[in-house]
Formats: sequence, C-alpha cells, structure tokens
Amino acid sequence: MNESFRIAQKLGLMFKPSDSLPKDMQAWAISQLHAPSPALGQPHKFATIAPWPEHLQPSLKKRAHMWRVYRENKKKERERKDGQDTQIAKEANRRNNLMRDKDELKFAHRNVYGDDQ
Repeated sequence: MNESFRIAQKLGLMFKPSDSLPKDMQAWAISQLHAPSPALGQPHKFATIAPWPEHLQPSLKKRAHMWRVYRENKKKERERKDGQDTQIAKEANRRNNLMRDKDELKFAHRNVYGDDQ
C-alpha cells in the first residue's frame, strides 16, 4: 500500500480520504492522465462556474510547437530581427506562446472551484 501511494504521489495523482487504493496502480494512473480535467474557470465573481475553456488547454503537441515558436522569437529578439525586439512583440510572444501563466491560473481555479477538493 505504501509503495502504491508513493507511485501515485510521484505522478502527482492523489486520493481523496474516502478513496481506496486501486489494485493496479499503473492502469489507474494512465486512466487518470486520460480523464477529462476537472479544472474550472471563472472570469469574475458573478459568473457561473463552467469547465475551463478548451482553447486554453492545448495538446502536448501544440504546447511543444508553441514553445519552439517562443524560443525562435526570443532568438530573433536577441538578434534584433523581424521587429521582435520591440516591447509589443515581446509581450505578444509571451502571451501567445507561453502557457505558464494560464496553467497557474487554471490550477489555482481548480483548487478554489474544483469539486474534487
């Protein structure tokens, strides 16, 4: 039981206090990774709670492409090519190609509004 719990913890998948540990930890972990995200988003305090928008949850392949575009634009910024050294271009590159801030907000919302807490 302890080893199964540690495996799930390393994967970042945790159990509710009322959950029993699954017998096949690997199959359970894979099913959790493919399950739809319970993360929720709320634009303001009077909005109804709704699932996090799909356009803010790109696939891993899309994220990798966005990261490559971000790095290429940063390289152009350092070399002062294609107008990438302007403040507007820097902000647009960060906003359009980095998911870090959006992911932080998504998981902060999940911690507040998620029904799995």
